[in-house]
Amino acid sequence: TFTETLSTLVDNADGTFTYTNEDGVATTFDAKRSTVLDNGDGTFTITDDSGNSATVDTNNTVTTLVNNGDGSFTYTSEN
Repeated sequence: TFTETLSTLVDNADGTFTYTNEDGVATTFDAKRSTVLDNGDGTFTITDDSGNSATVDTNNTVTTLVNNGDGSFTYTSEN
């Protein structure tokens, strides 16, 4: 089985990011007002203070989400 993802995480250059999952569902969240939960299974759930949430699956190819330890995260896609 080969799994390829089409998810994206876009920096909107205004303190917000838009995550679009493989199904084309987009979720925009404010990075300064968000929490990131490591689900312990290669996925992370990002939730902003409005309750918008997205789960980022890093189990595919070479996608990573790294906690920089300063309130920011670095997302690297398979591209």
